[in-house]
Amino acid sequence: MSTRWTGRWRRGGDLVLRLVEFAREESLFSGGEKILVAVSGGGDSVALLLALDRAARADLLSLEPVAAHFDHRMRPGSEEDRVFIEELAARLGRRLIAGNAESGALRGEADAREARHEFLRRAAREAGATTIAFGHQADDQAETVLHRALRGTGIFGLAGIHPVYETEGFRLVRPLLFATRAEIRAWLSAEGERWREDPTNEDRHKARAWLRHEFFAGLPPALYPVGSKNISALARKAWETTRYLMKEAERRLAELAIEPPPEGSVMGRLWPPRLVGEGWTTLDRAGYLALEPALVHPLLALALARAGGSPPSELFQKKVDRALSRGVGADLPGGVKLLLEDAWFHLVARPFPEDPIERFGFEPRAFVAGDDVLLERLGLVLECRAETPPGPLDRGPLAAVIDPGPAPGHLELRPRKPGDRYRPLGAPGAKALAEALSDKKIPHPVRDVLPVVTLDDRPVWAAGLPPDESVRVKPETRTALALRLRAFSSA
Repeated sequence: MSTRWTGRWRRGGDLVLRLVEFAREESLFSGGEKILVAVSGGGDSVALLLALDRAARADLLSLEPVAAHFDHRMRPGSEEDRVFIEELAARLGRRLIAGNAESGALRGEADAREARHEFLRRAAREAGATTIAFGHQADDQAETVLHRALRGTGIFGLAGIHPVYETEGFRLVRPLLFATRAEIRAWLSAEGERWREDPTNEDRHKARAWLRHEFFAGLPPALYPVGSKNISALARKAWETTRYLMKEAERRLAELAIEPPPEGSVMGRLWPPRLVGEGWTTLDRAGYLALEPALVHPLLALALARAGGSPPSELFQKKVDRALSRGVGADLPGGVKLLLEDAWFHLVARPFPEDPIERFGFEPRAFVAGDDVLLERLGLVLECRAETPPGPLDRGPLAAVIDPGPAPGHLELRPRKPGDRYRPLGAPGAKALAEALSDKKIPHPVRDVLPVVTLDDRPVWAAGLPPDESVRVKPETRTALALRLRAFSSA
């Protein structure tokens, strides 16, 4: 029989036994591993450390708890929490890894959360643990779900706090989601255990604290704590639904994702080989637009995970849908770019440096016929060969044949610069090189990374374009230069 997150443990039962049952049913632990336990000193995290310690000593769970405590130094007296936890860990004979922020360094909850999570990742690596356990319980779950519902959310938001979640190589687990705050404190009191109270949790200007002390506490006795448990039960149902949707989304992503970008796409032809697949996910546009609405968000989450991005918000999904409906690219939340082509679109989580030298790793390089210009950081080589007489002119988007004239000037390979002008073959006049690349539907980030061949510092060719009119191969041309960009492998 499935354990319900909100189920009260059996009369006369024990929190430890219920935790063990919940952990087994949710597959929280793999067995024989070290578990980093985040301990603030509050009742929930203290109960978690105590329960895991007792379960391990009784051979109910095969694990070794390691306590971890981070002092944010954002309120007076926080150092007393550390002393309390040091005494608790020493009494249990468990290792404690402690850390703290510089006094005054953290300015708000977001800073505190990021600093705490970074510390826990470091502590887990130090402890040799890949699982980090948190003391979230059923009331936390109810507050989270209600807060998200009031702000606006979907089925994934209603799933609330997941019992197990994998990110950045770590498993984050919440073994106490089955119990309420009151039940946990009743157990601690019955066991004669103490805990610390954080006075900032009483600040009712914060949404979560207001929900706890005003909304839930103000419910009629017939609804509280039943109301809290029912909301937590809703999260369970939403979690079960989202797990199914994620499995189905994985199957659909395998059908829609194309990595590296296809040869027929601009990305596949022009994006430097060493960067393809690093920070990118390419999706079939028509297939994505035909997805069932319930699969769109989970598929985006998986696609972003492939690209190294963070989980998408509801706003992220709305902006993707709006960009695709308008047929334009877009800057998305989290620094992600959407680049659009006719048959594909690309989600780019890799940041684009502003400095061309940082991006390319090379300065302008002069060359002559017979040279191979190696752009090692990009994984590209420009080949330059003299041909007498010139061979076929149409050699694909990564090659060109040019006539530099009887007395060739200074040939150079460099990044595109602001103000570069280019006259397409047969055109009556010149235009901005950036505009010419845009006309060929080459997305902006790709335009920024294309090497440009110049003659006396005047652009005469860039990958994806025909040569400039000034270097057109004419019937009377006796010797031409054949240029080709190809992938370079150090193997």
